[in-house]
Amino acid sequence: NILAPLQSGQTVNLSMSKRSDQAEYNFSMANEGWLILENVTSSNTSLAVSLWNQNNNQLFSYNNLPSTNRLARVYLAAGHYSLRVNSNSDQAATFQFDARIDLTGVYSHAGQTLNTAQEVFLHNGQTEMDIIQPVINQPYLYRFVLNQGDTFNAMLSDAQAGQIRL
Repeated sequence: NILAPLQSGQTVNLSMSKRSDQAEYNFSMANEGWLILENVTSSNTSLAVSLWNQNNNQLFSYNNLPSTNRLARVYLAAGHYSLRVNSNSDQAATFQFDARIDLTGVYSHAGQTLNTAQEVFLHNGQTEMDIIQPVINQPYLYRFVLNQGDTFNAMLSDAQAGQIRL
């Protein structure tokens, strides 16, 4: 088992061979911003990656790593976090990624392509959110997940001109 800090610009290479294998990488965000994992590769589906906040609440978990588009990113508030990689079998597996932390507004091309669409999600107990989108002269893309029974409403403020397409 591995317990180590995660630094921006760090390349992580892991090998796991037992169901009990786990690697945990801790990092802090002084300000809100993006945690970006690039060049993500995994040899098989027996590995799972999850992100936990400072209150030990799981923010997400993903376990089909070979099907990723080699990029994972999440927008985080300031705080302390743990990125955990677990093996789900006794099969040998490898996992690699480049970690990067970008402050608000620094992540280039955000929202301009499907791969860089802003990920939107409701926090535990949250039932609605407002997104204040700066005015730009091109489409801005968002990615979100709805559960059965959820309702999605979108509107432009009175001061904005434009359109919303789903």
